Amino acid sequence: MMKFRFRRQGTDPQREKIKQELFAFNKTVEHGFPHQPSALAFDPKLQLMAIGTKSGAIKIYGAPGVEFTGLHKDTTAVTQIHFLPGQGRLLSLLDDNTIHLWELVVGPHREVGGAKKEGGVCLKQVDNYSLPGRPGIESCSATRVTVLLLLKSCDLLCIGTEGGGVYFLELPHLMLKENQTLLQDQVTQ
Repeated sequence: MMKFRFRRQGTDPQREKIKQELFAFNKTVEHGFPHQPSALAFDPKLQLMAIGTKSGAIKIYGAPGVEFTGLHKDTTAVTQIHFLPGQGRLLSLLDDNTIHLWELVVGPHREVGGAKKEGGVCLKQVDNYSLPGRPGIESCSATRVTVLLLLKSCDLLCIGTEGGGVYFLELPHLMLKENQTLLQDQVTQ
């Protein structure tokens, strides 16, 4: 009687690399409630709800079938989200202390079967801003953003920091109003 012995091969790194390339999992479609939500906002005028995640994604939900997704370049957690009511704009504050402005933008018109169709609406990052550090202070906690307050006129964003400073940004261009910045020593006076 013949005996067959099968020799087990050791793990070949080249073979493992090819196996990972061929059988790698790639997410192609995402639908439904996002994973690890970290921030929430609602626009009462447009009836839209936005959810930010710990991985830096933003999902906007509206009427049934209305869903938009935006993704920050860095995979940093979204800590706060604020709508500019009725404008289709959204502010997001990330864990790395940057503020991002997003807009719902209509894409270009396209021709389908000889007829012109409107382009689809998508969520697009328009601008971003990072708060500058205070000279002479090495600790980043002094300028760590803790509070965002949008004025009712939606043209000014008030930023409160952990160190007690108050900064003002003009919207929608995210420009710092330097002459109106209040540092901690000015606030305590």
